[in-house]
Amino acid sequence: CNLNAVKNLHITKMATRHNSLAASSRDTADEERGINISPTKKMKQKAEKPPEVVESNSKDLYTQMKFALEFIFCFISLQASYLIWGIMQELIMNTKFNSTPLNPSGRFPSASFCVFSNRFVAIIVSSCVCWYYHGSGSLTGTVPLLSFTPCALSNTVSSWCQYKALEYVSFSLQTLFKSTKVIPMMMLMASY
Repeated sequence: CNLNAVKNLHITKMATRHNSLAASSRDTADEERGINISPTKKMKQKAEKPPEVVESNSKDLYTQMKFALEFIFCFISLQASYLIWGIMQELIMNTKFNSTPLNPSGRFPSASFCVFSNRFVAIIVSSCVCWYYHGSGSLTGTVPLLSFTPCALSNTVSSWCQYKALEYVSFSLQTLFKSTKVIPMMMLMASY
């Protein structure tokens, strides 16, 4: 008995849909012939949304959810990589290794080597990513080196200073002071 009710409901829905499609095609044909449609019919047409609109809204929701999940994944990955990077920096610069005649303190001797190896690995990884996404032609492109040289030099010098400072202060203290530089900049910009 319950199965018959479901079948009847399905048949009723199909008939209603067929009738509304037939009526809308008649109204479209009437509009093309220049026959006016009553305002109540126009209101009903606006109120009824075809199934395509519902599907596009669900696709938009799916796209938004996908974008949100990608954003959350990127945020968490970035924070995790910064955390691991900071821990490794402090371990490298503060760990006491075996003393040698060339390095009696036993600490890692060269902040310059850390900066060089960091930049070298970054160049290799970014070249691989560019080659993967854009092909081999992207590696031979013309880049205005004079435009990017000041930024690259200041970034390299600041990284060297950061590694060198880890010989005297902890990474957490260094990060705390680096994050407080935002406050004077905000005050300076507010007075400007």
